[in-house]
Amino acid sequence: MNCLRSEGIPQSWEGASTGEWSAPPGEIEAFLKERPLLGRVTTLADVGNAAAFLTSERAAATTGTVFNLTSGTVVD
Repeated sequence: MNCLRSEGIPQSWEGASTGEWSAPPGEIEAFLKERPLLGRVTTLADVGNAAAFLTSERAAATTGTVFNLTSGTVVD
């Protein structure tokens, strides 16, 4: 079993809000870009590419792995 660990993908927050908090996607992205070590945010395409890799024959021997897709927001 493998895991894709993602965090803070502004594209996934489009139109999202809670009773206490909401912000335009650009504002969310600006906030999130301040945090990661890579200076960029993870995109849905990044997650999709990792998922495609994990389901391919190229990852046939990969087991028990957590793919950190946080752009350095979370350091393992």
